[in-house]
Formats: sequence, C-alpha cells, structure tokens
Amino acid sequence: ADYSIIRRRVKVSVSVDEDYLENIEYFDINNPDRGWKVLCRSPFGGACERNIPYRGNTQIILKAVDRAGNSDVKELNVV
Repeated sequence: ADYSIIRRRVKVSVSVDEDYLENIEYFDINNPDRGWKVLCRSPFGGACERNIPYRGNTQIILKAVDRAGNSDVKELNVV
C-alpha cells in the first residue's frame, strides 16, 4: 500500500494480486466514530485507489478480506 497527500485528502493506492478478494476496508485512528469504511470492492483489476479525508497526522489501518473470511492488515502512518 502507498499513499500521497493531496490538499485535504489522502490518496491510498493498493496493488491487488488475490483472485478471491472480497473487499478492502480502512479505519482512521483520528476518526474512530466512523468505524471501518470500504476502500474498494471486487473486482479490482489489479489495483485499488481512493481518496479519503485528511485531518493531519494519523494512522490508517487497511484490512483486506477474501471470500472465505480470511483477512490481512496493513498500517499506514500518514504524516
């Protein structure tokens, strides 16, 4: 996963190589009331990109979930 800051948004880019991926969700530590939000749903075509609100330095947790319910987590420290 990669990110770039564009004004008041964080552009999150994730490369996808899982054939049975259901979705990718994100959680912003600075905004816990919003809970987990969907970043992308399948099918992906090898990439997932989305702009999310940026409110200063934060930690964004990405969670990829496949159709069987397995998941993997990656943390992005956005500064």
